[in-house]
Amino acid sequence: MTAQDSGSYTVVLETSRGHRSVTEQIHVKKPIMQPTEAEPMEPDPTLSLSGGSAIGLLAAGILGAGALIAGMCFIIIQSLRYLYPSPPSTGQHPLSPHGAQSWLNKETEMKPTPPSGRVIATPEEPI
Repeated sequence: MTAQDSGSYTVVLETSRGHRSVTEQIHVKKPIMQPTEAEPMEPDPTLSLSGGSAIGLLAAGILGAGALIAGMCFIIIQSLRYLYPSPPSTGQHPLSPHGAQSWLNKETEMKPTPPSGRVIATPEEPI
């Protein structure tokens, strides 16, 4: 906006509910300083990267980010292990109700069989 844009402005609003208008005076002050032409900037040769140095910096950044993420994951896992230690092993299936028989019951345990159909071991005969 320039000083020539100063003056009275009216805003008119018409809807199905009615009609309304507002008039305001706008005063645009002259700028303290006149705008100047933009000057092109020369790139700083000390800050430019190309070729092998750019690839090396990129690889170092990726490795550094990977190490940071791995360290944070390690800390989170160690914190969870400290906050929620695993209970001692009872030999029961984790989803079985309390007082249920051991899920490692020898009478009901399924034994793998070789292709010949011969049983590898029985409860009375240890492997």
